[in-house]
Order: sequence, then C-alpha cells, then structure tokens
Amino acid sequence: MNCVQCHDPHGFDIMKPARGLAMARLNESCAECHREQAKPHVFEHEALRDGCIVCHQPHGSVNPKMLVERDNNLCLKCHAQTHSTSGEIYIGKEPHGAHLALGGCWSAGCHTAVHGSNINPHLRY
Repeated sequence: MNCVQCHDPHGFDIMKPARGLAMARLNESCAECHREQAKPHVFEHEALRDGCIVCHQPHGSVNPKMLVERDNNLCLKCHAQTHSTSGEIYIGKEPHGAHLALGGCWSAGCHTAVHGSNINPHLRY
C-alpha cells in the first residue's frame, strides 16, 4: 500500500481532487482491496453510506482493524444507549442489558456482519 493509491499528488485523475484525497471515491478506493466488505447487502449497515472513515482510520490506528475506537464506544457514537424507567439498558429500541455482559457488539457474536447482512436486519450472518 502506498500514498498514490488514495492520493493524487499531481491531479491527473479527474475523479480525484488535485493533490488531495479522492473523497468522491473514498469507498470505491477502499473497495479495490476490501471487496468482501464493500459488496452490496440486503441489510446494509447505514454507516457505510457515510463512508469507511466513519469507523476506520485509513492512515492507521492503535486499535485493531484500524478502527477509530477500540470497543463499544465506536457503536455508541451512532447507536444511542438509554435507560428505561425499570432500569433496563436499551440500545436503539432493543433491550441490551443481558447482552452487554457478553462483550462488545461484534466480539460477543451478536452483530458479526458489521458491514451488512443478506439474511438478518440486525447484522448477523
């Protein structure tokens, strides 16, 4: 991997802004190598619409998989955690209290298809 795979320092590629990151093609640039993650899904994770950099740091990260956050904090940036009057913890409209003890959203085995799923709207394989 090198800089010119994403950056065009001389502006020859009309799809890339001169001397800059190809923001219009950011997901497509990632998809050139990460085909499996970029293919269409019946149940798409909405974050993909905003681009790979919502969750991943393309220049590297101290976190696994170049994630911008190392744990559930990444998911909770978009998926709000609330408490009901009975004390149950909800993420979105679903009760999650019993699931939180199992670990992270994907590491616990709950939402393993983080880029999208063809069989389950809750991002499961």
